[in-house]
Amino acid sequence: MRGLVAKIPRSRRWRVTHFGHAVMSAAVRLREDQFPDAFLKEAA
Repeated sequence: MRGLVAKIPRSRRWRVTHFGHAVMSAAVRLREDQFPDAFLKEAA
């Protein structure tokens, strides 16, 4: 996936782009809407 992160010039750091933020927030929203209890721990 290209365009989600961008290298900061003259450093070893990377930053999340605007497109990356949009994709990640859409993925989180989709997970919460479509699979609300997919990651809940079951009480033993």
